[in-house]
Amino acid sequence: MSPPRPPRRPLGRLVVWGSAGIAATTALVVAGVMLALLHAQVHHQTDELLVQMTTAEARRILDGPPDEPISADEAAIPLPGLEGPPVARSEAVFDADCRPLATSPDLSGRPLSSALCRAPLAVAGPRVLDLDDGPEVSLRGAVLAVAAPQRAPDGALGVFVGVDHARIDESTWLSFRFGLVVSVLLVLGVGFGAAAVARRLTRDLTHLGGAATELIARGGDVAGLRAAAERFTVSGAAPAEVAALATTLNALVTRLARALDAQARFVAEAAHELRTPLTALRGELEVALRRDRSKDEYRAALEDAATDARRLSDLAEHLLEAASARSDALPVAEAPLRPLVEASLARLARTLSDAGVDATLVDEAPDLAAELHALSTSRILENLLQNAALHAAPARLAVRIAPGPPGWVDVVLTDDGPGVAPDVAEHLFTPFVRAGHGRGHGLGLTIARDLARRQGGELTHEVPEGGRGTRWRLRLRAPNGAQA
Repeated sequence: MSPPRPPRRPLGRLVVWGSAGIAATTALVVAGVMLALLHAQVHHQTDELLVQMTTAEARRILDGPPDEPISADEAAIPLPGLEGPPVARSEAVFDADCRPLATSPDLSGRPLSSALCRAPLAVAGPRVLDLDDGPEVSLRGAVLAVAAPQRAPDGALGVFVGVDHARIDESTWLSFRFGLVVSVLLVLGVGFGAAAVARRLTRDLTHLGGAATELIARGGDVAGLRAAAERFTVSGAAPAEVAALATTLNALVTRLARALDAQARFVAEAAHELRTPLTALRGELEVALRRDRSKDEYRAALEDAATDARRLSDLAEHLLEAASARSDALPVAEAPLRPLVEASLARLARTLSDAGVDATLVDEAPDLAAELHALSTSRILENLLQNAALHAAPARLAVRIAPGPPGWVDVVLTDDGPGVAPDVAEHLFTPFVRAGHGRGHGLGLTIARDLARRQGGELTHEVPEGGRGTRWRLRLRAPNGAQA
């Protein structure tokens, strides 16, 4: 026993959740990249701001009166970012021996970091550094050494301006929070958009599913198939793939309806054809049994009954052959056509001669080969020759093997008999349709055409030049698709 299948999930839900999942994953990736970029950008802008403030503070000290005490600026610093209050400033002014000359309150009363106190204090451009040796906070700042002979005994001063490193990270988060809100809105927007697309997509699919369910409920009769085919339509806003699916289903159901209709007609016509000889056979036997008859009368009745029985047997054989001729494709192989045509003419020579048909294979055409099924091709040729004996006599019949269009070979049978009436010509390949005096069962041409198609060829009827007679053209594929 096979394990139970898991429940199927609606397509619309899969589309919504799949799209939302992709959007969420994309948003997370974008958020991570944006956080890294924001972190780097905020740090870079903060470093530039600290360098500018350190340079400005050094200029303020140097431009002050020589006798004025050196002081540290305690004004808060506005960090780069979308929002957030200014942060406290950490500042220190020191001499060449790393003695503090002025400090902000947070640096007051403790020794300066060793990163600042490099002896001797070299006069150079500003540099950015992290002070991580403090007991409580980590500072990010800029330090600048300047020559100040009037303000420092040894002629050099160091100026440091920094901020709490944690506050820089907070500024980054404040900027990132805005981007995170945008990402969440993006995910929600994609989800709602996917839901709208899913509704639009599944609406037409649901309609097609309902039409298929209705088709099953109708039991598969021809009227039900035709009615269901009209429902395999979609709205004008349906995606191209769904519209193509609807068109394909419509064509499939229409073709199935035609096949069932043809099958029903075939069965009805076959029953009618069988009923006629059966009725005749039954009548003959009943008449023979009504009273005692002579030996010759019984013999005549049995001969009539045997004739009807043979007709029934022939009809049953033709029906089986017609059914098998509609099955799968036949295996084909390369074979010369001339021996097949000569053999068919030889087998039907007496039949054609008795009917008054003079059949000849015209001139010595080159030995042309085709991709064919030998037995079926012979059956097609014999059906055509028998048809000529039944309906064309008396006549002359010319059989010609000739090259067809590129990749094809033709076997053409042309007679100068009475031809086919226009009202019959359009039904030549319809089962049980008979021409003229009604001899035969009306299945030979149907079987011949089906056998031709099963080996990749075609059988067609043409009217010869001049409008008199009949021409049949059996077209078969040349070997390997070569031009004959």
